[in-house]
Amino acid sequence: MEAEATAEKFLGESIAPETLLKPLPDAASSQIIARLKQEADRHWDIDPRRSLELADRIIAIGRARCDAGQIALGMMARGDALKMLGETNEAWELLEQAGAMFSSAGDEVGWARTRIGRLHLGVMLNRIAETLEDAERAREIFIRHDEREKLLRLTFMTAYVYQYQGDMVRSLEVYRSALALAEQLGEAGEGFIGKIIQNMGTAYENLGNLQEARRHYEQAYARFIARGDTIQMAISESNLASLAQSQGHYRQALELLNQALEHVGECTELEAAKTQWHMLDCYLNLHRLDEARQLAWQIVEVFRKASDLFELSRSLLQLATVEAELGNFIAAQDALDEAEAIFVSEKAVSWKTITWLKRGQIALRQGQSQIAYQDAARAAAGFEADGEKINHANAILLQGQASLALGDYVAAQRAGKYALRVAQEYAMHPLRYSAHLLLGQVAEEGATLRRAQRHYRAALATSERLHRHLTITLRPSFLEDKTEAWRRL
Repeated sequence: MEAEATAEKFLGESIAPETLLKPLPDAASSQIIARLKQEADRHWDIDPRRSLELADRIIAIGRARCDAGQIALGMMARGDALKMLGETNEAWELLEQAGAMFSSAGDEVGWARTRIGRLHLGVMLNRIAETLEDAERAREIFIRHDEREKLLRLTFMTAYVYQYQGDMVRSLEVYRSALALAEQLGEAGEGFIGKIIQNMGTAYENLGNLQEARRHYEQAYARFIARGDTIQMAISESNLASLAQSQGHYRQALELLNQALEHVGECTELEAAKTQWHMLDCYLNLHRLDEARQLAWQIVEVFRKASDLFELSRSLLQLATVEAELGNFIAAQDALDEAEAIFVSEKAVSWKTITWLKRGQIALRQGQSQIAYQDAARAAAGFEADGEKINHANAILLQGQASLALGDYVAAQRAGKYALRVAQEYAMHPLRYSAHLLLGQVAEEGATLRRAQRHYRAALATSERLHRHLTITLRPSFLEDKTEAWRRL
């Protein structure tokens, strides 16, 4: 009982400095530090600043005892907390120092633990290759020492890296391994199951399997609600919003995103920016371009300041789209160039392919139809190889639009039919509108006017169906870029 009371004192909101300066006995220090580390980990998603405070207490206890292993553990906890607060470079250095201290003390499990946090940082800081190499060594260590919970953390983060690189099939395989490990661990693995299921949903969404994506998101969301995990609830709401907006349900998407922002609250600027990133798509599809541009620049600056290259590069893609819609083509190309350089250096093939699609869309807006066709063809090949069906359909649609401008009506019609088939299969209403518009234009060029009328009416019916589900304030801007089918009809 006395040991527990002492541990609780070290977990208090405030603690006298002299208490941390007094060396603790071996048994007491081990118990107290274990509790401090457990609480520091628990606060990552709740209040990273609290994690930082608890990490500093671990370091202070270790220094008072001249215990290198305890100091290294505190430095590792501090690095993990700083990562959540956006201090990515300092976090990387602390994890490196902690790993070196563990190695000097002959603690290979301690060294391996520092490689878990570095996997996430490797994505953020463009150091993926070395983190994956270290992860393989850490995996062997955890297996040899039967450290199954640590192996679970490592496996989960490895899958996340593959997901970022665009290898969705491989990431799903690794996530399934992580899920099996979590279920075997019982209560110790329970906290990971929702996160694993949620990330699997993202992989399914990227592969175009929206039904499986929704099932996984909703399953994860229910778990987070039951656990009262507000940050993960916000991520689930953002993911469900992404599905809603991809199918044209913009009001529902914005409602979910506003809920997500409320759940993120005052936690971190980074988490709020990740939620706002999803809002950008809604603003773009609703043609609220001034708001979208302001938000895009704001988000880019947040991630640039945090040196989070992964989120920065994704945000630059959004910024490029906004600038192109506003006719600022030089600014759009600059944003794409910066994003693509990051994707190339990190071997993020899928995201690089999206850059090609964006380049093609901008080229078409500038009247450079041949360039647009070539970029669309590259993107289509990349998406097909990765199994990304919806992105592939969007690339094929762009090929068709470029073919129409080049006078190749047969190729344009073939592309329009394919895009329409995918749009109908996945209930992708924005894609359906664009496919009907393209097929109507092809029919009009071929003087088959009845067929052209049918496609234009179908396009109008699609946009009107989406329009009816919007609030009055969202309706005017939504229609601004959807008058072409009506005009041609």
